[in-house]
Amino acid sequence: MKKKSERLGQSVNEVQEAAEVSAGKRRSLQKEAEQKAEESRQIKQQLNDLDKRVTGGRDRYHKQSEALNKIDRYIGQAKSRKEMLEAMSQDYTGFFHGVKTVLQARRTLRGVHGAVAELIDVDREFETAIETALGGAAQHVVVSDEACGREAIQYLRRKQAGRATFLPLTVVKPRRMQPLDAGRIRNHPAYVGIAESLVRRDNQYGAIISHLLGNTVVSKDLKGAGQLAAARLSLSNCDPGRRCGQPWRCDDRRQPKAEKRQSDWPQPRH
Repeated sequence: MKKKSERLGQSVNEVQEAAEVSAGKRRSLQKEAEQKAEESRQIKQQLNDLDKRVTGGRDRYHKQSEALNKIDRYIGQAKSRKEMLEAMSQDYTGFFHGVKTVLQARRTLRGVHGAVAELIDVDREFETAIETALGGAAQHVVVSDEACGREAIQYLRRKQAGRATFLPLTVVKPRRMQPLDAGRIRNHPAYVGIAESLVRRDNQYGAIISHLLGNTVVSKDLKGAGQLAAARLSLSNCDPGRRCGQPWRCDDRRQPKAEKRQSDWPQPRH
């Protein structure tokens, strides 16, 4: 009986030890399961973050792709316009027949520098103002001297090629606003500048550009132009026909009127 009781007690102890071991393993497995669950949660969070980044990257890619496509289209349009303008320039499309004839023969004719429109460069914001100020003078042909001008005139007459206006560098003199007038209108809020100062050109054409634009004021708007004009009239007593080199004109009245220009320069008024 005593031995039986001892064996029973030993069995109970073994069962308790086994239970404790089992409980320990269960706790270990539970802890491990919790760790795995946390790792799984973190992995899912990382996957979500990556998915958001991929989605965001895809959206940025599409936007950048659209922007690049637009740029490509703009480049294509600009290239086409450049090629068109170059072709027009080589053919002098838009110039009057007489002017075009002289420009095309510049390799044959002596001392032909080009049309005024070819010899100047203007910032886009001032293009309209300078075009308006020049008017038909944009197509005047600059030549080295009077002899070159006479040769070009004779060439046009022989060809019966219409008319052109020539500006000899040795004859045309600068024409500028009186310093007192310029100083007084310079502070007007509508004043932008003297047209001559808004044009880039080679130094040798300075007198030509001054003659054409040196007495012209560019304003911000039409109202301001009226105010500046009134101010100039009240301040200035200068003679607009002051002595200066006058342009030479070759006009063959037997020819029909020159064709209308297709370029951006404004037309001479007849």
